[in-house]
Amino acid sequence: MLYILTSLSLIAIILVFKPRKDANAYFKQGKEKHLSGKYLEAIQDYNKAIRLKPNYTEAYFERGNAKNNL
Repeated sequence: MLYILTSLSLIAIILVFKPRKDANAYFKQGKEKHLSGKYLEAIQDYNKAIRLKPNYTEAYFERGNAKNNL
């Protein structure tokens, strides 16, 4: 029983402290999708980058380019 509780506790800790992507990671991911022609997915990533960093001018610019390519 103690083994199960310990395992569940470790899983909970890992989920809580799981590293989150930052704005730059979403921007880079969006750029890769953009270059692959996956414009809608790129726009979603740019939106996430902008949500995390509202003054991210490059993300606004690339999002506009991706929308222009639709």
